[in-house]
Amino acid sequence: MHLPIHVNFEDKQCLVVGGGKIGLKRCQKLLDFGAKVTVISPELKEKFKNIDNKVTFVKREYRKGDLSDFFFVVIATDNSEVNQAVAAEAREAAILYNLADNPDKESVIMPGIVSENGFVASITTGGASPILTKNLLKEIKALITGMDADILKKLSAEREQILASDVKSAKKKKLLKQSVADALNNLKGKNGKKKKH
Repeated sequence: MHLPIHVNFEDKQCLVVGGGKIGLKRCQKLLDFGAKVTVISPELKEKFKNIDNKVTFVKREYRKGDLSDFFFVVIATDNSEVNQAVAAEAREAAILYNLADNPDKESVIMPGIVSENGFVASITTGGASPILTKNLLKEIKALITGMDADILKKLSAEREQILASDVKSAKKKKLLKQSVADALNNLKGKNGKKKKH
């Protein structure tokens, strides 16, 4: 079973094996979260040119040992035998890896992600229904996009103020819940007005 956690990828060295559509998509996602990405592939999807100043490209076939210095590996070639060989090497080296063509065998699932206004939400069906994942992400994005961009800053400031106060723990908990409830009620009110217009 996969435990859903959020890992800090800032400045982490990541390897993408495969220069196709899936490799490109995974590469972009890693870059969005601050990773340092190297791509190994004899051929690259045309759209890789859009990020060629952010990625290190090695234009050749994967060679055994290439993954040794990386924190995380995405395996996404169009050759199942190559993918399985790289995955086996990653397992032996205890390196986290995402195996694009066989979700059941990968150590890390790369979920669908929404990142808006300071919120980060992720969801996956474990490869069972990517379309359902996309639909759920649209619903979540619509909810988050409608929120005030400063809502987290306001809630964080109120939380610090409440926690620093001299009131009892039970009262603090009640005040924290009320702070969030008020923010959500304000959001509902704003969304209601938008719908009327």
